[in-house]
Amino acid sequence: MSLSKDLLDLLENKDEPLAKRLKLADNAFKSVELPLQRKEAHLLKWLSKITKADDDTSWTLLLNWLRSPQVHSLNRSDITHEELQYLLNVITKRYKHEERVPIITDCVLEIVQNKTFQLFFKHDLLEYCKFVTGAILKIKCPVQLHSFLSNKELFHKHIINSENFYRHFLEHSLPALGTILLRFKDAETFVIVSELIDRCLFQRNLVVFTEYFRSVFEEGGVEHDLPKLLLQTLSGSDRRLYKLVFHSFCNSYNKFDLMYKFFVVLLQVLGFEVGRFFSSKLFEERVFDKRVLVMTDLCEILHERNCDFSCRIKETSFADFLEYSLSDVLNSVEPCPDSYEFLNKFIALHPLVVKTRLDEVLGFVLKDKCNAPQREKFLLSLFEVFAKLHRITNLISAMVNTVEKEKAVDSVDVPLGVLTYFTQCVTTMASWQILELYKAFLVQLDEAVINVGNEDNSAYVEFICVLLCQFLMSVRIAEHTVPTTIVESFEKNMIQLKDILRKFGTALVCLEHNPRLMQAYLNLCLKWGDVQITLAYYENTSVETLLDNDYSATNLTYLHSYLTREQWRLISQRIANFGEKRCKQIMQSLCVQKLKAMRLFEKTMIADVVPPVVANILASLDDQNEDLIFNQFVLQNLIIPNCQEGTVRILVKNIVANNGVDRLQQLVQNPNVIGRVLYEFLYRLNKAFGKRNRERTLTSKILKNLTDNLVEVSDLITVKESLKNENDFNCTVNETELNTYLDLMRSVPVAQFENRLVVETVFLYMVALRVDLKKCVLQDSTTLGICENLAIGIAQSLKLSNNVVTPTIIELIVENFEKYDEVFNFCMQSLLREKLFFGDVLGVIVQNLNQDRFMHCAIIFLDYLERFKNSKLPDDLRRYREEICQKLFSFVQTKNERMEKLTEAFAFVLKLYLIKNNEAPSQELLSYVDEYIDMIITSDGHIKGAVLFLLVVIKNKVKCRITDATVIQIWNCIHRLQTNEERHFDKLVALTLQYVPDDHFNLSSSKLLTATETDGFEKHLHLWILISSSNLTSAQTKTWQTTLDLLLYQKIFPRLKLKHDTLPESLVQLQLAFLQNAKLPLSASLLESVLLTVSLVATNDRETFVKRFNLSISLLESLIKNRKTLTVDYLPTYLQRYRTLLNHLCTNSNSDLKLSLDDIEQVSHCAHKFEKLTKSLVSYDRALMRISPNLIADILKQFERLTIYPNVKVHLNNCLYQLLALCDEHSVAYLKRVLSTASTEMFKVVYENYNKYYKFTGKV
Repeated sequence: MSLSKDLLDLLENKDEPLAKRLKLADNAFKSVELPLQRKEAHLLKWLSKITKADDDTSWTLLLNWLRSPQVHSLNRSDITHEELQYLLNVITKRYKHEERVPIITDCVLEIVQNKTFQLFFKHDLLEYCKFVTGAILKIKCPVQLHSFLSNKELFHKHIINSENFYRHFLEHSLPALGTILLRFKDAETFVIVSELIDRCLFQRNLVVFTEYFRSVFEEGGVEHDLPKLLLQTLSGSDRRLYKLVFHSFCNSYNKFDLMYKFFVVLLQVLGFEVGRFFSSKLFEERVFDKRVLVMTDLCEILHERNCDFSCRIKETSFADFLEYSLSDVLNSVEPCPDSYEFLNKFIALHPLVVKTRLDEVLGFVLKDKCNAPQREKFLLSLFEVFAKLHRITNLISAMVNTVEKEKAVDSVDVPLGVLTYFTQCVTTMASWQILELYKAFLVQLDEAVINVGNEDNSAYVEFICVLLCQFLMSVRIAEHTVPTTIVESFEKNMIQLKDILRKFGTALVCLEHNPRLMQAYLNLCLKWGDVQITLAYYENTSVETLLDNDYSATNLTYLHSYLTREQWRLISQRIANFGEKRCKQIMQSLCVQKLKAMRLFEKTMIADVVPPVVANILASLDDQNEDLIFNQFVLQNLIIPNCQEGTVRILVKNIVANNGVDRLQQLVQNPNVIGRVLYEFLYRLNKAFGKRNRERTLTSKILKNLTDNLVEVSDLITVKESLKNENDFNCTVNETELNTYLDLMRSVPVAQFENRLVVETVFLYMVALRVDLKKCVLQDSTTLGICENLAIGIAQSLKLSNNVVTPTIIELIVENFEKYDEVFNFCMQSLLREKLFFGDVLGVIVQNLNQDRFMHCAIIFLDYLERFKNSKLPDDLRRYREEICQKLFSFVQTKNERMEKLTEAFAFVLKLYLIKNNEAPSQELLSYVDEYIDMIITSDGHIKGAVLFLLVVIKNKVKCRITDATVIQIWNCIHRLQTNEERHFDKLVALTLQYVPDDHFNLSSSKLLTATETDGFEKHLHLWILISSSNLTSAQTKTWQTTLDLLLYQKIFPRLKLKHDTLPESLVQLQLAFLQNAKLPLSASLLESVLLTVSLVATNDRETFVKRFNLSISLLESLIKNRKTLTVDYLPTYLQRYRTLLNHLCTNSNSDLKLSLDDIEQVSHCAHKFEKLTKSLVSYDRALMRISPNLIADILKQFERLTIYPNVKVHLNNCLYQLLALCDEHSVAYLKRVLSTASTEMFKVVYENYNKYYKFTGKV
């Protein structure tokens, strides 16, 4: 005992450093020779006492001790309950220090896993639950939380089986788990917590809950405490715990009868009156405040299960109980986002229950005036249910009847998304259903119009009109596929609707003005007129028109003759005086509709009819509906021919306000107005600058020399002169307005205009704008890039002349643009392409060669001349080149720090003098070659210049006196450069390989294989691709084949796992390189690697399908085209990949996926490539003749299995026709015999079409 006390006294001595005392304690703890009783307990207590929140060393030591064999081998006599309690208290007090939570939780796990400690915990479960719960609540990292909760020693079975565990767990731990879900809202956390509850509450208690439910719903059964305790805990908890417990219960007991019973009990806890179904005594406490929220969660969980709706408790099926619970909720809550969320989950669970309670549901939904997205989602789901049942007419009738019963005063809101889906339903309806729905609308509207004067009836009439208008907008009755009898019946209904419109309009003009009813009526008239015009035009039916001598805009009797001229005039006057904006817009649309009808049905247009309509539209252009003013007919025939001052400004204002880039395209297509639109854009861009210095900007100077129509620009001299005097000043700019109009400018294809002066004017303005913006402090740096890209786009058209490509403009571009090199390149090409004078511009470049930017421009010019053969280079360009090289000659002869920047210039100068065989300058330059090579070998900068220089040197190996050692240095340098963009790099690799010794190539190949293990793995693959495309010697070929095998099988294939990895693209490029290189023999392993790649790359994942499919197709096509003989030997394996791609293509073109139009187009492109692959396959007629029936059967099986989009199916049908060309009569008979019934029927159709339209008969 004295030895133990001495040790503790020594450890308590604060005069000694803590690190020394910790080391002494650790040695004593691990020593087996130290004769101390209960040594571990004493040391643990001491260490716990001195462990501080900010001391990493002591915490680490404590964790190591808890993990040590000494602690795990303790028995109950080695440590007391008080000592363990002290340790727990110390750790619990440290929970508040968040920075120590990770190591504390590790200590907690070690404590709860200790078998001896578990014996103590069995007798103090309250302390155990508080201890573990405290640790759980302090964890902030989701990964650490998942690891902690997933530990099987947490809540060990010995603890769970202890008496009173459930009481303490439900009181302390379960609420804490609900708090965790509030903090971490991800699905993974929910699942892990649910699994923990399963392990603690449900896993061993199937009999307990079965007996409890028997005691509740049947006679007999034993009541247990756990279910009651659980329900008591839930009654005082929030919705998260209900969802968590029910989810865990359903996962534990995968028996739907138990789920049903637990669901009923939970609903009774929530306050549902279930006694009308179940007379047994249920749980007595009830909670009403969160019933809808909890019910929503319970329905969501049940939706994930395979529910048996016929399952019964006593005489009540699950479907019946759901029907009751739906009614209970609808009668007890008001419409709100939460109630709509419940309805959405409920209809997903069992749609047919909603159908049986349709009147109640519609009464609940349609009386609500809110625009919550949940309400729109539910209405959409409701329409989807009835669309699948082909009962849309029933749903519409029920909705109309519900609105009639409600006697609502306010309008009934129908979300736009619901109306759009209603349109889809109408377009897919059978003809008889359309007539049935139309007839139902007419009957209801006719009855409603009788009482149109009743204020309680207004919402009802308005609601019918809204749905009927949407119906008339959606119906496709004039298509050639519609039977004549259906069209005639539809026309009769149109006549009936015309009569109803007469009654409706006559009643309206006799009543006091009602804006809502008037808008509904006018909208219905407009839609009726549109359908009437369509029928008359496409079906050649007679249309009743009335032409009189009243040419006023408000006389609509020409088409709408069901009202008199006086009635239409009265309606127009009311709208003008009292009407809302929307009514006025519809009235203008009716006037335009009259003009359209007259244009179609009259031989000549009466000139006096148009001006009143035009005057009305232009007088209130600001208030017009954008759909009207941007209607093609209105824009081209009414607005643009009568364009007034300010009209374009209003149009542009409308485009900006509505972000109408599509609308802008309509103006772009009209040459009479686009000049004005462009001027308006330029004007607004200038207005974005602050007033203080706006007049000093270059853009202001340009605008002063322009008219309001850029098409009228006849001379750019004054415009160009305004850019010569650049001022130095600071300016402010409205970036929002600037970006708005720059985005609109990007939508105008200025570069495609035939009028070159317009193109050049906009280019000059963009240059001036970029110079002005340089004087502003911008928050968004992308604005400068947009401005430069606009200038680049115009210059790229190569339509610029000497009018704008002047020394002054080039200086402004080079000094102010970030992408000056691109703009200069295109400007230079514009002049040289048209053989225009380039000397002035070149003079500016030559004068400023001491500046890096101007030298770069000179190099761009020299690089452009590389596309010409030296013998065919025009004299003026040859003279320009020599002038620049002479000027550069003195610059490149240097050995200072600028050598790296001058590498590219040195390459061009050296190349010129080597071509000219000018010995004196060449010798001077050759003296610097070694210095430049040494600099390139040791530097990573200016790769483009380095590649060009090395290419010149290797091409002139003898003249440059390059030794084999230098070639090896260059080859090693090429390994390091690894550029994917430089266009000369592939030539450099191919040329250098010719001089690399075989032994060094073997060594460098090994090094290259080792380099692929680094992080820049994919960058190295570009060099592999270039080497695989080069001509190799026989020794190099053998080495390279072996190296490729190692690369593919050991390095690349193991990495093909990441879904969004770019490695598959690089891999396919590599394999295409050696497949297309006819001089590189293909070994069996390399061919198999290609086929293996197709299997690994091809995927069914929708996100990467198109990209991966195209990669796989390219490999299979290359095998057929470039390695035909080898492919025949591997044809069975090849066709396995063919079938894999077929399966993936059909799976991803399934119409059930509801792909977007862009996705459908992409998949159809994939199908077209698959068709081309099949066409290439058919060339193996001998090898494929016996297999083609099986391929046909595979395609037909896909047709039988899936409903494929027509855009894709047409290509697969072409594949069938190509394969049928290889089938003889025996193959056809075989197919008819072995195919399934459905496939046989499809094959008969395909074979009949093949014989009719595709089979070659030899006849011309």
